[in-house]
Amino acid sequence: MTKVQKPQSKAAPVPPKPKSKKLAAQDFRTTIRTSITLVVCLFIAVHLSIALVFLVSPTDKMKDGQGLDGSYKHYLLPGPYFKDNLIASSPHFFIAAKRNNAWSEWLNPEADNFQKFHQNYWRFDKLKQSDLERNIARNFCRKVVQKGPENFTTYKEFNVLQAYFKKEYLKEGADSVRMLYTLTRYKPRERKTKTDTLFFLTYKPW
Repeated sequence: MTKVQKPQSKAAPVPPKPKSKKLAAQDFRTTIRTSITLVVCLFIAVHLSIALVFLVSPTDKMKDGQGLDGSYKHYLLPGPYFKDNLIASSPHFFIAAKRNNAWSEWLNPEADNFQKFHQNYWRFDKLKQSDLERNIARNFCRKVVQKGPENFTTYKEFNVLQAYFKKEYLKEGADSVRMLYTLTRYKPRERKTKTDTLFFLTYKPW
């Protein structure tokens, strides 16, 4: 006699266990971090775009520190890029020597050495030398502007400048030496270039 097997009842599906409070809190924190990251990235992208526009074409209000443009520049943009004297200014220091009643041509050592570096990028010594000459000349110029040119030969900055240029460029000696320091400014809005002479000095080194 064949036994008839009773059909087995299927087991009821087990409902998924609800997430624990710990996992739910972790998912919430992940969502918050992701949202904050997206907001910060969006703000940085917008900020960099606005900064690039202002860097390329600064407004008059921005340069004067007025209005919304000036406030944005003062509080949000990095660096004092929009002062008139920093938009486009180029200082130049020139020196010339008088020998046998004849003046030599003006020499601009900083620019000359910087050009030599660009002609051969392995000449890092020329880049360093140009930077040193620029700093020496600027330090002396600041002193002259602050204290006046009347007693410039007594300034410490002048002694440093004279000792350096005597060693590097005036080895043959000179009856007199002339020094000229100019500052060329370019005003983008006016499309004009203006050159100011900060000092023009002559002295006898020996």
